[in-house]
Parts: sequence; structure tokens; C-alpha cells
Amino acid sequence: MPGWLVFLVYAAAFSLAVWVDYEFPRVGWYWRIVAVAVALAIGLTPPPPSVAGPEFDLLVGAAFTFLFVWGICEMFFHLFHLPHHTVRRHA
Repeated sequence: MPGWLVFLVYAAAFSLAVWVDYEFPRVGWYWRIVAVAVALAIGLTPPPPSVAGPEFDLLVGAAFTFLFVWGICEMFFHLFHLPHHTVRRHA
């Protein structure tokens, strides 16, 4: 599998996680803890021999990247005082 494809998939997962956190910021802290825990669980679990391969590794890596980045992203929005998306309602 080419390295540029791996980079592209992981960059897309990273970007999607940041965009989702930017667009939908009001999520309970417990969901973020669950996302990080699930990301670590799927990232540290060895794959079954029947599905092991580069495609499976890419899929698991993208899921891990998305869940982990989404789980910790809110912390960086607060740390660097970055704004979230706000919906303006017209009266």
C-alpha cells in the first residue's frame, strides 16, 4: 500500500474529527472519555488472523485516529481559546 494513501486516509480522519468537533461542540465530557477509551481499545487489540492485512490496518488506524482526535480535540479548543461554530438565528 502506498505511503501517500495511508497519509491521505489518516489526514482525512484527523480533519473530519476536528470539523465534527468544530460544528457540534456541545457534547458531554463522558462521550469524549468513551471515545478515547474505545480508540485505545481498538488500537491495542490484536487483529484476528482471518482479517489481518494492510486494508484492515488502514481501517482500524483511521477509526483510531478519528475517535482519539475527536475525544481530545475539545481540550485544545479550550487551551488555545479557539472559537466553535455558532449558529446565528434571525428574529
